[in-house]
Amino acid sequence: MKKLYPVLFVFCIISSLYSQNKTPIYQTVKGQVLDSSTKLPLEFATISFQEKTEGSMPIGTITDDKGNFKLSVPTGTYDITFDFLSFQPFQLINVSILKDLNLNPVTLKSTLENLAEIQVTASNKAAVIKLDRMVYLVDKDLTVTGGSALNALNSVPNVSVNAEGLVSLRNDPHVKILVNGKQSAQSNADVLNNLNAEAIEKIEVITVPSSRFSAE
Repeated sequence: MKKLYPVLFVFCIISSLYSQNKTPIYQTVKGQVLDSSTKLPLEFATISFQEKTEGSMPIGTITDDKGNFKLSVPTGTYDITFDFLSFQPFQLINVSILKDLNLNPVTLKSTLENLAEIQVTASNKAAVIKLDRMVYLVDKDLTVTGGSALNALNSVPNVSVNAEGLVSLRNDPHVKILVNGKQSAQSNADVLNNLNAEAIEKIEVITVPSSRFSAE
């Protein structure tokens, strides 16, 4: 049977945030993102800048192997969100960027820290963290056997599916579903409910999609 490859990702759209009649003034913002427990840098953490102007689109970047990031943004007031898979998001509200800004290191807390016990039941990992995405290997998870793609998605870390079949990532419903690289004309719930989990090899969760997925 031919394997299907659903892809779930949230768009982080880079957009110019200025009027056509006025040349923007850009400022450079630097910072670092660390694990709160180990104080080690978090590589590929997502940083999103949302300007307070109505209708503006977010600007995003990711950290390097030392947890550092650097981004040029137009002068303005922003909400800055720091996010990393399996960590609690952190937000700075109403940050005025009127000149170059060097932020203090931001520490993110793992969502696994509250677990009293972790039991390893198999040698093969169902979830693999890669450079730009998390890959969930459906065939490694025996709990979804006989279910639909919705059941498989419900087993992916930070992904949830409600009773109506609405898929969300960290409680954010603004996601796009691709099956074998293409989006179906049907609703996500219909597509995933009719897709057998045993036909799926892997599900990829991409929070910062590259331009090859869509010009959007």
